[in-house]
Amino acid sequence: KAISEIINEINELREEDDNKYQDLQKEKTNIEQVARKRTGELIVGSKLINEELEFLKDIETTLDNRRKDYSNKLNELKELENQGKDFTGFKDLINKQLRLAGVDFRLNTNGLFDVIIENSSLNNNIENKQLSEGEIRLIAFLKFYYDLFSEINDNVVNLKENIDTIIFDDPITSVDINNRIFILDLINRLINKYINNSGVGVLIFTHSDYDFHNFAYSYKDARRFIVKKDESDHSIVCFIEKKELLNFSDTYKNAFQDIVSFAIKSKNNLSLYKNYYKYGNQARYVLETHARSNYELQYATEKGIKDLAVFYNITTDKKLAVDGMLNTINALSHGNSYIQGNFHKIEASEIQKAVRILILLLYKKDEQHVKCMSGSYWTPLKRAMKTWKYFES
Repeated sequence: KAISEIINEINELREEDDNKYQDLQKEKTNIEQVARKRTGELIVGSKLINEELEFLKDIETTLDNRRKDYSNKLNELKELENQGKDFTGFKDLINKQLRLAGVDFRLNTNGLFDVIIENSSLNNNIENKQLSEGEIRLIAFLKFYYDLFSEINDNVVNLKENIDTIIFDDPITSVDINNRIFILDLINRLINKYINNSGVGVLIFTHSDYDFHNFAYSYKDARRFIVKKDESDHSIVCFIEKKELLNFSDTYKNAFQDIVSFAIKSKNNLSLYKNYYKYGNQARYVLETHARSNYELQYATEKGIKDLAVFYNITTDKKLAVDGMLNTINALSHGNSYIQGNFHKIEASEIQKAVRILILLLYKKDEQHVKCMSGSYWTPLKRAMKTWKYFES
């Protein structure tokens, strides 16, 4: 019995030590959290620190009150200043442009500007939050536009003398199609009427192919550039020749030329490409765009091979190569999370092979299309395709 009691006592002590050991292990793995907790306990228990915290809170309250008082005084000063100005001319200009843009609101001013519902029997102001992002951008753009001029009347429109460069950074973001065309027209009128002989420079940045082609479309001295990624995934600025602008949307053509430039690279040069996976996505985009635009095919995948075979003349001797191409470009389009471990086993040469098979497929279907889309790459591409034997048994 005595031995049994000793054993029980040892087991209890052992269990107690095990629990302490587990707690220490948890503390070890969460040392930062434990340190923060203990630091917090020390701060809470420190009389000196708590007194200083209360003092800081009093200072913050005083500062907040002074900021509010300052803001109120500033608004009062602005209102008094604006009441002494005549914004009628500016208001009329803006409202004229808003009517041309087809919006259902206008500006009204009594010292400060309010937004009023157009043709409303009630003189209710519209709060900013009731306007869409596009409507707010439209008003802001008009304000910016008319701030460029020192004088505007029926006969005279003069740019301010201190302006040497005007920068439009994606000016038509979140704007509906009607206002998009309206803003586009305003910028083009600015360029054609006031910039041409003024010596003022204009820079326009946009993500939109449509806007890219339409900005300054009638201004003969306009130059256009696009930002692309090189084989090392570095951004490079490329000048666009005028003949390249005949294609209204560059997205498809740029993707086409990118995969062609990758396809004609020698095996030795493939090692330079750090971002070669992207060419699988671009190849998929080219095939899907071509298939949907020309043949209304929704699925450019292995499952849709029967439909693809009809429109792209995929005979039995080509089917195996085309199946492999479809598998590669569609797998890559899902990214790392989809392919997981297998993703890193796909070599640049395998992706290049898939791209080459796609180009051959399109070439055998429509040689002139490939020639047109390849641009300056056409001559080396035509020479390289003679060495591609993927459709031969």
